Amino acid sequence: HPRRREEDKGDGSRATPRSLYMLLHLLTVAFTAQDGPPNDCFSWCLPSLLGPTASAIPGVAPPASDEAAKRILGASAKSIGDVGEYLDCVRITNGTHEPIAAYALARFSLPLGGATASPTAGASQHYGCCVPKACGAEELERGFRVTLPSKLKSATETAAKTGAALDAIAAAIDGLPRNSSFSAAAAALRRDAATANQSHMPRAAAALSAAAQGAEQAAHADTALRAAAAAAAAQNKTAAAAALRAADELLRRGPGGGWMNALEKEREKLEAQAAALNASAAALAALSSAVSAMQFDVTVGSQRAGLGGAR
Repeated sequence: HPRRREEDKGDGSRATPRSLYMLLHLLTVAFTAQDGPPNDCFSWCLPSLLGPTASAIPGVAPPASDEAAKRILGASAKSIGDVGEYLDCVRITNGTHEPIAAYALARFSLPLGGATASPTAGASQHYGCCVPKACGAEELERGFRVTLPSKLKSATETAAKTGAALDAIAAAIDGLPRNSSFSAAAAALRRDAATANQSHMPRAAAALSAAAQGAEQAAHADTALRAAAAAAAAQNKTAAAAALRAADELLRRGPGGGWMNALEKEREKLEAQAAALNASAAALAALSSAVSAMQFDVTVGSQRAGLGGAR
């Protein structure tokens, strides 16, 4: 074809640079391809330290939707002073068996010989974490120095909110009119739920509203049982009347058809969560204190120093 021959002349006048298009396509694929988990470097160092509460602290836990991400998180240290799992980290690969994780080691040292001493000059403590391969020491150091205080603030605020919700539910339980009607209990719980909602405690407000609804249902059941017992007694159905009165007594003195029980269980959950969040905040505070008070550096890659768990 004449035009095809003209394009193929190679003189540059009419030629279409197909090889250039091919190169651009390959470069686009190379730069947009994902060879591992999302890269939010510093956040990968925290979930193993914080345990189950990590997901409750905003901005702490990176997504762990696939097996590789879970393995990266699992290879990091579980406590300050722990070096994590070096071999487990560096052996994490993608579908083509290429490494997608890197081992990072933070060293915190009390310097011997003044502020200009090396980070490894004095007594030292380590913290090892597994991160995506693209992460570098500079970014991780910035995370420890700059991002960590915000994570600590977030953990402290979350713990305070959980503690406030716990206090609201505990006060509601302790303040219930024990010897009055279900209707009185429902009204008290509605007031407590409104107060919790105004105080920006949605979890406590939801639990108290649900308990109020349960108390209202118990009040209807109580009314129905009393009426049925009276009707049975009027018809000289002594056994039926006694059974209905016993059922009503059980309803009044028991867990209220589950509403009181549900509040107690919510309080137990909040107590456990508050304790865990306070422990997480304490761990972050200790880490932050080490960063600010001690010599500090991060290395990423092979660790040649003899460390207890980094083999």
